[in-house]
Amino acid sequence: LDENWYGEVIEVEDEDGKEWTQNRWHLKVYNTDEILDTAMDKGIEVGDAQHALQSLYTQGYITYPRTECDKIKKGTDVSIIIDKLADQIPWIDPDDFKDFKDLTKLHADEDVPKEGIRPTGKIPPDYLPDAQLVLWEEITIQFLKALCKPVKYDEREVVIEYFKEGETKGTKTVTFREPTEYRWLKYGGFHSTDKIPDVEEGEKIEKVWTRVTTEEPREGSTGHKNMNRQTPEIHKESEKDLVRWMNRENLSTKAMRANHISKLKSKGFAKGGEKLRLTGIGKRVARLLREEVPFSTQESKDLKISKQEIKDGFKTFDSVLEETKEKITDIYNQVDSDKLGRKLNNFGTCPMCGSELRLVYFYNSDRPYAIGCSNENCPLLISLC
Repeated sequence: LDENWYGEVIEVEDEDGKEWTQNRWHLKVYNTDEILDTAMDKGIEVGDAQHALQSLYTQGYITYPRTECDKIKKGTDVSIIIDKLADQIPWIDPDDFKDFKDLTKLHADEDVPKEGIRPTGKIPPDYLPDAQLVLWEEITIQFLKALCKPVKYDEREVVIEYFKEGETKGTKTVTFREPTEYRWLKYGGFHSTDKIPDVEEGEKIEKVWTRVTTEEPREGSTGHKNMNRQTPEIHKESEKDLVRWMNRENLSTKAMRANHISKLKSKGFAKGGEKLRLTGIGKRVARLLREEVPFSTQESKDLKISKQEIKDGFKTFDSVLEETKEKITDIYNQVDSDKLGRKLNNFGTCPMCGSELRLVYFYNSDRPYAIGCSNENCPLLISLC
């Protein structure tokens, strides 16, 4: 069903504790082609995905970035990897993986030079770029699914009556399963959480596809329920949508809005073609500005109102100019640039040598920002773009 179809939930039925034993069809790990396909499903461009996989490999979080094999080496002690993950993630229980039946089916032939892509047991920190975190989680979940015991699920069966241009065309039944036992599988990610959707009878559904998810309303929009992929994608926005949002929020002027977006791209804070997304450094800077700079969209709205009041003759240009100077001066006086700099450079310790990490900037580069190690003999370098 294409995106022109819409629907309404007409029936919801819950079933508790149904055992789902087909985890064993996952007796393989990712190879390069499969993880790149998954990356595209997640909204990650192939070039970015390849760069992310290479970075994860360089830092020791995965085995290989390029391999045709989807098995692991014979003799690999998977219990050690599980224990390492469990030591760092409190909601992974090693007992969930003690029953390694049919493990021989997961072993690569002895003449295969490289094994598939699997986690090493090290967990990447959450300041890494989205692409690296998303791909590491997918690689790790695929590995855990190949090893875990059968899982019990709660099920929710949703019947949707779908229609197009007001004309009813039929019904569609969608079944959702949420694991009741294994939290690593239930949450579907190590840096985020997903839950089975709460769907009620009479609820309107847009875009009838294969999964129901709740889209979080972005500032300036209402949000809606839609039938969509269950797996989260990296959030992207077109430049046109961003300009429309800036217009709704009275941010900047009509002539300057596109320039502001171009500036974000040129500074390495956003990237993309028709659609843009924040880079790792862009997200970090945005979070710091929200925390440390006392400026809101209301300030921009007030300036636009003052501009209109000048046109209407209620205020003079000089008086508005003085008010604006006072507001900007007050904002700058409240900003501690040294504190911002310290926070921006606070990346913790190097996972390879234990030295302090720092922000690195490369001039005339398409990936200008990176995390580097303060130890000049350490090769660690993580792109933030």
